[in-house]
Amino acid sequence: MALKRPKQDKAVAPYKAKEMLDLTSLSEAAADKFRQAMREAGSKARYTGSPYHRSSTKEGPVAQRVGLSSRCPPNWTNVDATRVLRVAITEGRVSAIWEQGFPKQVWHLDGDVLYEARLTNSGNGEYHGYPLEDRWQWPKNFR
Repeated sequence: MALKRPKQDKAVAPYKAKEMLDLTSLSEAAADKFRQAMREAGSKARYTGSPYHRSSTKEGPVAQRVGLSSRCPPNWTNVDATRVLRVAITEGRVSAIWEQGFPKQVWHLDGDVLYEARLTNSGNGEYHGYPLEDRWQWPKNFR
């Protein structure tokens, strides 16, 4: 079941679309610094998962939380997800927002499904990921 875009409430700030880092809009020196940062982050980042999106037999069933429906493919291992995460970072499919040397969000397209990995521990470069079920959730400049 696809998620529906939430209705705007006057008391809630408007939804701000996610954006990928765009190196073409930067000076060559700034772009080179980001390329180096992506190589470093890509060599250290690791996927740790989330009990809300995935489970393993050791961890038990997927945790339940209201409003959360996306689930990661059960055939992906943490090793597979870490490999994909590192490739996505070094290839620049990252958000413009960084924390302690790691991009806050990273994206990987697998067929028609876009996965988003979110930084959960910026000190260690740990991420958890999940599929984005509707295109309105995708970064507005995803290429």
